[in-house]
Formats: sequence, C-alpha cells, structure tokens
Amino acid sequence: MAGVAYNQNALMACMEPGVCLTVDQLQEATGITRHETIKAAGMLINRGFFDRVETGVFCLTDAGADALAKGVEIRSGPMGPDTAHARPPVPNTLRQRAWSAMRAAVMFSTSDITLYACNDASDKDHQNIRRYCKGLCDAGFLALLPTREKTGAPETSNGYKRYRLINDTGPLAPSHRVRKRDVWDHNTREAHPCQA
Repeated sequence: MAGVAYNQNALMACMEPGVCLTVDQLQEATGITRHETIKAAGMLINRGFFDRVETGVFCLTDAGADALAKGVEIRSGPMGPDTAHARPPVPNTLRQRAWSAMRAAVMFSTSDITLYACNDASDKDHQNIRRYCKGLCDAGFLALLPTREKTGAPETSNGYKRYRLINDTGPLAPSHRVRKRDVWDHNTREAHPCQA
C-alpha cells in the first residue's frame, strides 16, 4: 500500500537547483543511514527527479526542480508499469549502434545497418537487426519501403528489406519488448504498442 516516501522527500528538501550534494552531505543533512540515503537517491533517479553526476554525487533534474518548486509530496509504492525502463539503456550495444546508424542514414536496408553496427557480423547479428527493424516498424518508428536491396543478398533471396526512419525521438535506442508487444522509448519514456 502506498504511503509517504519519507526518505525521498527528505532528500528532495535538501536540494536546490544547480547544487550538487554527495551521499555524505545528504546523510548528514537528513540523519538517514547511508544505506537508506543511497537507496532513496536511487529511487529519485528512477522517478526522474535526481541525476547522478558521478559516483555518490547527485543533483536535481529539471523535473526534480519543478517538483520541488511545486511542493510535490512523493509517495511510496509502484511508480507505474514502466518504471524499470526509466533507466538509461546500456551504451554501445548492437541495437544502440544500429539505432545510431538508422538516425544517420534515414533510409537504409537491414544489411546496411548490420554492416555499420558490426565489425564482423554473424548470422545471429543479421537476425537480431531484422527482428529489431520489424519491431520498430510495427511500433511506428520505421516505415517499410516497397523496394528491396538486392546488392549483397543471397541469390535465392528476394533482397534485404529497406526502411525509412519516420519517428526519430532522440539518441537512445528504443527497446523492443517482445512479451509486452511494444517498443519502449527511452528518450520520451513512452511505450508504443506494436500493431502487427
């Protein structure tokens, strides 16, 4: 059952826009144990109110400064169905490199993206990129083009599918969540259902 998140509210009360505080400073100001201070700061990061400047150093985000100015009381309990996806994705993954390539190219084939994202692409990498493109297409990030790329395709193949990027929401690669049948956008923190 949700109640007042005392530790998170206490940490918020210590902060000012543009000021960075360490775990030690927050602990001293609030009287909360070090473990609970770190835990509460992590929850505030998940809520989008705190940003970690470096290890053990925090500042308010724009959303946090706005919440502080409005006197928002933070409540404990679930923060919504997609809270776990509010954290930034892991950098330099295959799909992050693929997304960066899509943003640069705008129009591309799955083969183009695989070659850009992998130094020595395997069949598994090709399949991963194809699934990712299909998921992004089903969720409205990409549009499937009518013609295929024949260059480099196996003789028995119809060619590589070609796409156009139509919903570029930012630099972070969206996550295709197969079980939920949607794509989570880390830039806008929104879920886009897959229509296919």
